[in-house]
Order: sequence, then C-alpha cells, then structure tokens
Amino acid sequence: MNKNEIRIIKFFDKELNEEVTFELRNLSEEADFWDSFGYKDKVYDVHYCEDYNSIDVYRVVDKIVDITNTIHSEKIKK
Repeated sequence: MNKNEIRIIKFFDKELNEEVTFELRNLSEEADFWDSFGYKDKVYDVHYCEDYNSIDVYRVVDKIVDITNTIHSEKIKK
C-alpha cells in the first residue's frame, strides 16, 4: 500500500446481520501492520500483510485476537 492510499474494507458480519465498512488508511509504508476499529459493540483488528498481499479482519473476543476468528480476507490487487 502507498503512504497516502485509502482502502475501503466492506464485509458482512453474520453476528450483527449487516454489512460493516471500515476506511483503512496506511500512514506508514510498513510491509506488515495492524489497525483496530469498533462498530456497535464489536471490536475488529485489521491486518495488512505485504508478504501475502492481503488484508484480513479478525473479530476481537474478550480482548484477545485469534486468527481463527477471521471474518474477512481479501487479496490486494496490484
């Protein structure tokens, strides 16, 4: 991702039964970084990984990030 790139992440949360939208802003040019956001009473962690060229969204449960709680994954088009 480029320094000023903004990416809109949209996914359907089955537990909420609705679409969730998150605006990911990469303020650095790191190859691997995490961001978090809250929506309603849920907390999500977003992981960008340049090695796998993907963005993954995890639901945070009891303040723990568990990759088995992946609720969205998308490949980044170059």
